[in-house]
This record gives sequence, C-alpha cells and structure tokens, in this order.
Amino acid sequence: MSILQKLFKTKEKEAEKSASNQESVKDYDLKDEISKKSLSNRKLEENLRNYNIKQKQKEEKYLKERLEEIFPRKISDIVAVDKSGNTINYAMDGMNNALANPNNCYCLTNTIIDRMTTPFIGWSQCAIIAQNWLVSRALTIPANDAISAGWRINLIDNEEAEDIQEQNEKEDFIKQLAEDEKDFGIAEVCKKANYLKKCFGYCLVVPVVEGADMSKPFNLDGISKNSYKGLAVIEPMWITPQFDENSRNPLNKDFYEPSSYMIAGNNFAIHKSWVIKLINASVPDVLKPVYYWGGIPLTQMIFERVYCAERVANEAPMLAMSKRMYHIEGDLENAIANPELFNQRMNFFVENQDNFGVAVIPQDSNIGKMETSLTDFDQLIMTQYQLVSSIAQLPVTKLMKIQLKGFDSAGHYEQDDYNQTLIEIQENDYTKIIELHNKLICRSKYGKDMKFNIIFNEIDSPTAKESSEIRLLDAKRDVELVRIGILTREEVREKLRNDEDSLYNTITDENFTYPINEINKNDYIENEKIINEEIVEKKQEEIM
Repeated sequence: MSILQKLFKTKEKEAEKSASNQESVKDYDLKDEISKKSLSNRKLEENLRNYNIKQKQKEEKYLKERLEEIFPRKISDIVAVDKSGNTINYAMDGMNNALANPNNCYCLTNTIIDRMTTPFIGWSQCAIIAQNWLVSRALTIPANDAISAGWRINLIDNEEAEDIQEQNEKEDFIKQLAEDEKDFGIAEVCKKANYLKKCFGYCLVVPVVEGADMSKPFNLDGISKNSYKGLAVIEPMWITPQFDENSRNPLNKDFYEPSSYMIAGNNFAIHKSWVIKLINASVPDVLKPVYYWGGIPLTQMIFERVYCAERVANEAPMLAMSKRMYHIEGDLENAIANPELFNQRMNFFVENQDNFGVAVIPQDSNIGKMETSLTDFDQLIMTQYQLVSSIAQLPVTKLMKIQLKGFDSAGHYEQDDYNQTLIEIQENDYTKIIELHNKLICRSKYGKDMKFNIIFNEIDSPTAKESSEIRLLDAKRDVELVRIGILTREEVREKLRNDEDSLYNTITDENFTYPINEINKNDYIENEKIINEEIVEKKQEEIM
C-alpha cells in the first residue's frame, strides 16, 4: 500500500468520525428539545388544573353569596307559633340540618346535589332561551291547541238565571256573553297566560277594574257599572309577593304563600283573591324563595336538551364534509425533528387536494383513505329531539312537523297523551280565566251575579265521515227505542231539533205529519240485517 493510499484512508476515517460526532450532537440536541417540550406541556397542564380549581372555587363562593341574599330575605321572620299565635321554640323536626333549613341551605354546593340540580337561571335567561325556534314552539303549540277547540257557556240555575229563562232571553244572553269574550280578547289572554307560565314558571292574571278596592278580598259588590276593562297578564319580574300572619303558621292552609301582590307602578298590594296565579311546576317550601314563590320554568327544564339536540344536528353537515381522512406513510421521527417543514408540506397537500382536485404525494409512498360511517346518524339526531318533545309534553310529530317512520307507528298513544295534556290546560288554567271574566262582565255590564259552567268542545273532533257514521248509529238506536215503546216520535223529534250539531235543528211542528201506519216489524228487521251486513263488509275491507 502506498503512502498516498494510507493518507486517503486516514482522511476517510477522520471524516466518518467527524460525521458520527455531528450526528451524536444532533441526537442530543433533539432529545434535549423533546425533553424541554415535555416539561413545558406538564407545566401547561398544571396551570390549567390550577385555573379550573380556582374557577370552581369562585363559582361556589358566588353561589353561597347568592343563597345568602335570596333565602333570608323573605323567611327570616317566619317563626313557629302555637294555637294562640304565640312564638315558640320549635325544632321543626331537624330544621337545623343544612338539608332542611332554608337559611343554611348551602348544601346546593354539595357535589351530588350540584350534579342533579339546576338553580333558578333567572327570568332574563328564560326570556333569552325562549327565542330559540324549538323552545318557542314548545311554549306556544299547547297553548294554541288547547284554546282552538273552543268552548260554550252554560248558566247554572239561580235567581238571576231563572229571571232570564222566564223572559226567554237565555240563548240571546249567552250569545252576548260570547261576543263580549271576543271583544275583550279572552282567548288571547288565555294563550298569553299559558305561554308566560311556561316561560317564567308563573304569572298572574289580574282584572282591571276602575274604582274597586283590590287590596281587600274579592267582592262583586265593589264593582260599579261599566268599571270592568278587561284582564291583564303580568310577568313575574313586575311582581313582589307580600305576606301576612297566616303565611307564618305551618298549620294554616295559606302557610308560606303570598297573601297579596305588589305590582310595579301601583301604590297598593292586590289581594290574592282578585288574581289567578298560574304555576308551571310547583316546588317544595325550601325552594320557594329561590323561584320567588313561583314554579320551575319549562325554559329551564328544556334548555340543556335543546342545546344537545341542536349541537348534534349541526354536527351532521360537519361530518358530511369531513368524513374522509387520508393517511400517508412517512418517517414520523423526521416530522417531529423538523415540524416546520412537515407543516409546510401538509399545507401544500391540503391546498392542492379536495374532492375535485389531485392529491400529490411523494414517490414510493403509500396513501390510504378512512371514511367515517354516517349510518343511523339521523336516528341519533331524532333521538335528541324526542327527548326535547318528552320534556315539553308534545308528540315529536307535532313539535317537529314530521311523520313517524317504521311499523306500528300510527301515533295513537302519543296523540291520546297529548289530548290529556290539553284537557289539563283547559281545566286548570283556561276555565278559571273565562269564569272570572264572565263573572266580572255580568256584574259590570248587566248588573247581574251569575254562575257559569264552562264546557270546552272535544279536542279530537271526528271527521265528516265519522260524524255521519255516528249519526247513523244514533238514528238506528232511536228507531229501536221508538219501536219498543221507550221513546215517542215527538221526543225523538224534540231531541233532534234541540241538538245544535244535528242536521235537523231547524225543523218546526208546522211542516211535520205523523205517519198513519206503524213501522212494519219485518221490514225493520230486514233493513237491520242489510245495514249490519254493510258494516261487516266495510270493516273487512278496512282490515284487508
């Protein structure tokens, strides 16, 4: 081997050694950089954890301060009394316990109760939530459906009603009352009251009567001629409850209930007997100060489910646009070592590739595609909206304006349950409002003290075909009753003439002639068989 060759080999070894040293330095620098990033991430996580703890402490402190402001404000003077009304030291069966004592009810910050209970969110928040399209429908649809069936007024027999009946003015008087209801917009008052009850938890329906002393219990004698001006629906933010001695005695039926209400803009409190208080969902005594002696608003009960439903529905278009993900084989260590170059190449790939472009990839690289399945995602969306409709006590077909899918989905149960909800609204809310209006209008306009029976029309009204079939069955029943002698033709005729829903309420005695011969029994039996055969055939066709 020559000296020149030995020199070249020595240089090569030195170059290899130098390159090895440089690679070692690079590896050390890379490891040091990764270690620094790991330490930075740990510090970031620790800072985030401390921030969350501080936020939780702030929330608990704020809730305690709010409870201190709300609870003692109205019940600090509520004390136990004996039968004579003297104050006594009464344990209230463990009222010193924080779970039972409203003044010390900081148990709401307890972890278990905090997860299961939502404090009152406030009337401003309720009004903001009610702007949502789904919440608005949940508030308005039942109120409109319950009043759309209509109602009629029946006079209960008393001295005033007998005078009207003797003068043959009963029907005209009832028609005039119906016209007065339209003039005073009682249907709109009912709908607004039900809406505000669900939106804010409760509301008051207050009569507007000029010159009446409404600070004293309700008295019709205090209503002068034409002094009644209508009914006003008051939202709870304008109401301040007032209490008397009966509110402090647990043995009294009016315990812990306001005896009167101060309405903003008035210098006197209105006695509770003058107003109609509609409550959405009652609460126990311990929570009444939190809800200002009202109820739980539907907006508070439903807003979380509405938010989840809307979020899931909004996720659908995002999934449709991003369900495809590409993966390319590469050296992950190089990507970590030089993140700037990696991000630059990824951005270049994204900018030049979409559903209508070409994906440019490195040579000898394998590329794959993963797709997110959207199967049954529509069912997931509808499940969220069904939870919303369950809280609103509405069929999902009514709330969402959709048609049920699948077998055995006629919706009879949902409709029957919804009809029951509407009947409860009519009986518990609307009947009270209509009776109060008619009582006041009769005294103010007609000078009479009348008693009424409000009867709402059927909610699930039959179709024209169903009504015709019902009338046919009624006619067959009447024919049979006349044939066996239980009823006479005159009685059946009088019934038809007095029935407003029949087609024969305009017939008179002048154009009526009784048949000479009795109904032939054989002909009647033959006709009965023919009608029964037709009904059986019709039912079979429907089944097929």
